[in-house]
Amino acid sequence: MLRFLFGLLILTLQGQPLYAELQRSSSSGPGFRYTHESVAEGPWQLHCIEVDLQQEDLQVRTMLSGDTLGGNERSSSMASRAMQNGDRVLGGVNGDFYAAGGIPVNAQVILGELLKRPGGRDLFAVSEDMEIYMGRLQFSGRLQLPGGDTLSISGINESREENELILYTERRGRKTRSNRWGTEFRGRWLDDYAVNHPLRMLVEEGPLKLEGGSPLGEGRAVLSAHGTAACQLEKQVRAGDTLTLELKLSPFDRKIQELIGGGPLLLSEGETVVPAGTFSETRHPRTALGVSEDGGKLLLCVVDGRQPGYSAGMDLYELADYLRSRGMYHAVNLDGGGSSTLLLGDRVQNAPSDTGGERPVANALFIVSEDSGQLRTSLRIRLDTQYLDAGSRIPLELETGSAAAGAGSRDLEWRCDPVLGSLDGSGHLLVGSGPGSGWISVHSGQEVYDSLRVTVRSAAGGQ
Repeated sequence: MLRFLFGLLILTLQGQPLYAELQRSSSSGPGFRYTHESVAEGPWQLHCIEVDLQQEDLQVRTMLSGDTLGGNERSSSMASRAMQNGDRVLGGVNGDFYAAGGIPVNAQVILGELLKRPGGRDLFAVSEDMEIYMGRLQFSGRLQLPGGDTLSISGINESREENELILYTERRGRKTRSNRWGTEFRGRWLDDYAVNHPLRMLVEEGPLKLEGGSPLGEGRAVLSAHGTAACQLEKQVRAGDTLTLELKLSPFDRKIQELIGGGPLLLSEGETVVPAGTFSETRHPRTALGVSEDGGKLLLCVVDGRQPGYSAGMDLYELADYLRSRGMYHAVNLDGGGSSTLLLGDRVQNAPSDTGGERPVANALFIVSEDSGQLRTSLRIRLDTQYLDAGSRIPLELETGSAAAGAGSRDLEWRCDPVLGSLDGSGHLLVGSGPGSGWISVHSGQEVYDSLRVTVRSAAGGQ
C-alpha cells in the first residue's frame, strides 16, 4: 500500500505502517522520476528511480567495466563513458556480484550480445519489445557446420576445457588466451548480435594453433575447439565458409536485448520468495530491481547501510516488503554492500558505505533516452545543506549533469512553500523566521524537474 500525504510516504513493511519522509523528488522528463525517502524506524535512506517502460524513448542498457570481462570501474565512470559516446544516460545502479579479477558472477547481454553464459543464479533480462524476465536461465549453444552436422557450444569467453567448443568475442580482450592444444577459426559477424535467434559468421582464417590464442577485435569472433570438437571443425570448416550459430537462453525465448546478473529473487507474483540464511537475514546496503504486475513500471532501488544513525541497511525480507509497497510484483536483488550505488546522469545520489566512497564494480545498469527531440535533463537544485538559517537570503541555483541538454532554452519557474519564506525577483529565497519544513521546487510548465525538502532553523539554531 502506497500513498503520499503532505510530504510523507505511508508504506507497510512486515505488516507495520511506516512513515517515509520524502526528501527529494525530481524528474528528467516524462516517464522518469527519482525519489529520496527517509524512514526513521530503520533508520533508512532509500533512493529510487521509477521508469515508465511504455515511454518509447526510454531504454534499459547495461555496461561492462572497461568494456571487457575482467577489471573494475565505478558505475559513474561507466555512465560518463556512455555519455561521451553520445548516449543520453538518465540514471542507473550498480549491477552483478563479481569474482576475483572483476568478472561478473552471472551472465550479461549488451545490445543483444551474450558476453557470458548464466551461472545458476537469478538475473534480470529485457527483450527487444521491453518484456521483463526475472529468474534463472539455462544456456545452450549450437554451431551448424557446412556439411549439415552440428556441434554444441560449451561456453562463451571462458577457459576452454577438454573436448569443448568455446566462442570468444572482443569482450574477452585482445586474444582468446587459449593454449596451442586446440584449433581456432577466426571470422566476422554477418548479422547483428542476437540471443535466441540465428547468427551468421563468415570464417576468414583457420585452422589456427597460436600460443596465447588468436587475436580478437571489433566485430570479430573466434571458435576455439579441443579434442573431438577440434577434429570435426578441421574436417569440415575452411576459410570462406559461412557458419550459423544459435545461442539460446531458456525459458525466456524472446530476443534478449539486455541482461544483468544478481540474486536472489525477492518477489515472485507479489509474494516474498527470499531464501533463508545469514545473507538474507542481515542488514546491509542493498540494490534491487522491481517490475509492476503489468510490466509497465520498472523500479531501480538502493538503500544505504552500515552508517549508524543515518541508514542501517535492510535485510532481504525488509527489502522485499518495501518493493511490494512500491507496487512491485517481481523483484531481484543485485550486488549490495559497498557496491550499492544509484546515479542520476553520472552523479552519485546515495551515500556508499565504503570509506573511499563509490566502489569500482564489474558492470552496471542504466536508463537511457533515445529521443534527441525530447528534453531529457538532470536539473538539480544546488544547496550545500537542507537546513536553512532563519532570516537568511539563499541564492537559488541549478546544476546540470553531463546529460543535460537544452536546459538554458527552457523557461523555468521556482516555487517554495510559504513556511520557508518567499522568493524575490532576483533568484533568491528570503528565509522566514521559522522553524518549519517545506519544499523548494523548479518547474517547466506542468513538469516538476526537481523538488527538495528543507528545514528552517530558528534564530537560536534549533531545528
